[in-house]
Amino acid sequence: DIPRWRLVAEGLEADLAAQAKLDFTPVKGAEITTRGRLSILDGRTRYVASECAAVSAAEFMLGENDIRDISGRLCGDQGGLFEMANGRWRLGGQLQQTQLAADFLQMVLGDGSGALSVTGDKAGLKVDLSVDRSRIYDLSQVARFEPMQGRGAIRLASDIWTGAFDVGLPDQ
Repeated sequence: DIPRWRLVAEGLEADLAAQAKLDFTPVKGAEITTRGRLSILDGRTRYVASECAAVSAAEFMLGENDIRDISGRLCGDQGGLFEMANGRWRLGGQLQQTQLAADFLQMVLGDGSGALSVTGDKAGLKVDLSVDRSRIYDLSQVARFEPMQGRGAIRLASDIWTGAFDVGLPDQ
């Protein structure tokens, strides 16, 4: 839905409300629902959301370590939610109310918050994910632990995933 748009000397500006569904490697069943302003000016495309976007994915395929049932809210930062110029693009912002299931660990992460930056250019894809906080729940048939708290960072660069995650007892 594009309730308002206008051509300007340098390009185009449009207010929009959108819902997109797509599959792309390594993500299946991705969905985003958003509302905001799209501008295409002087060779730069920029999208600034007027409210946090609802995001979800059925599955993030990592071989034996797939993650499923991903959902949350992505709130744009100073650079907007999405920007593209000169052969480079960036999607990023603050994550809120994030949850996911990691069956290979028999765990669910919920109430997560942090920051996400995904960039792409001719050199490839880069991902930086920081988790400020999350609750971790045991899904094992035999209870292994009470709910815990976690935080950390995960990065993709040069086709290699790295990261660290600290897990501990919830704050009392």
